[in-house]
Amino acid sequence: MEDERERLALELQQAREAGTLPRLRHAIYRAGERHHPGLAAAILDIAESVSDERTLESAAWALGKLGYHSAQAILQQLLFHASPKVVRGAAWALGELGDEAAREPLRRVHDHCEDAELQQIIGGALRKIAGLPVRTYVGIRDAHPGEQSGFLTKCIGVLRIHPPTRGYRFASAMR
Repeated sequence: MEDERERLALELQQAREAGTLPRLRHAIYRAGERHHPGLAAAILDIAESVSDERTLESAAWALGKLGYHSAQAILQQLLFHASPKVVRGAAWALGELGDEAAREPLRRVHDHCEDAELQQIIGGALRKIAGLPVRTYVGIRDAHPGEQSGFLTKCIGVLRIHPPTRGYRFASAMR
């Protein structure tokens, strides 16, 4: 296990130095998938220094998968990125971290977003932060009684989140 972590750390460093983004994304993905929290700081450093949307999406996913709470600030910044892919990854990661501080930025993005898929991911992140089941994505009124902010109020479907390289897919509708 330690050998694998050291290999991944070396792979992250070499890919970053060489500037080979596909290789860097792959190393980030493997660090998150194999759950190596010791590499989270290196992934955070990469997220703060690259501008490639696919690499940022991979980094956000890995930071959420690793549960790296120190990434909260960069993930909140990524919520306002121009690429919907990056925003989706950041929203999902913030939901995984479950920090209350992410609730307001997530709401702001949701209120100004026209992408239904992104709205559902954000709804799921808000539900997770609120400690509610995340299998289905429903409106914020269900998650926070009394609030009326334009969120979806019906269960739309089940969202299965795949690694960033495969994207986000919807399963069959619940109703």
